[in-house]
Amino acid sequence: MKKKFVLLMIVSLLFNFTVFADNQNIEEDEQIQGQLDYISPGTVELDLKYYIKKGESVGQTRASSRFFTPTKYFQNNQTWSDDYMETAHLKIGPSGCALTSFAMLASMYGSTDDPGEVNTTMGDDACDFSWDDSRDNYGFDAHHISWSTLSDTTAKSAIAGILMEEGVCIVGMTYSGGTHYVLARGYSTNSSYETTIYIYDPAYQNNYTKLQDYFDEDYTVHRIVYYDHPDYTY
Repeated sequence: MKKKFVLLMIVSLLFNFTVFADNQNIEEDEQIQGQLDYISPGTVELDLKYYIKKGESVGQTRASSRFFTPTKYFQNNQTWSDDYMETAHLKIGPSGCALTSFAMLASMYGSTDDPGEVNTTMGDDACDFSWDDSRDNYGFDAHHISWSTLSDTTAKSAIAGILMEEGVCIVGMTYSGGTHYVLARGYSTNSSYETTIYIYDPAYQNNYTKLQDYFDEDYTVHRIVYYDHPDYTY
């Protein structure tokens, strides 16, 4: 009798533990799904390893290059520079580097909107600049984004790989005073197998032409974004 009772107790405990574990798994799955629900279907995490490898192959090829010529815009000293971006209520002139970089990128895909017009189109999603809404507002299929902080060498390899495979990309950098965004528009390698990334800089006062100009001032790449468009392939 005691053996039967003990056996029943063990079975009951095992059953309760299994139910508890199943409930825990369901709760964890629901939590994960809840987190995924915040990610737009058109947002794709950029495959850094793939593009770094591609970029490294660029660096192993002497006298290799690829360039794009989007429309060049500046954020400051322009007719739109005093326009406010919402919802941060900041002016394009001092704070619109991401928006202006996007205007340049979008010009490669048929857009004629200058930064002031992009600001109007983006509405309340102009600042902080929404990658999701810019994708939807300008007819892109998806945008690919990296949130990783990269060394200068790794960043150059990844950006060169994207330029080789996909086209222009927006590059975000951090520095002691905040953040700055530029558009990467080309790369080249020299006879010493050194890779140079060429940019369009929305900052009128700098107007740097190479990413290395910012690296020399201790800027660090922390964001890379490129877009897919159904009607354009580069």
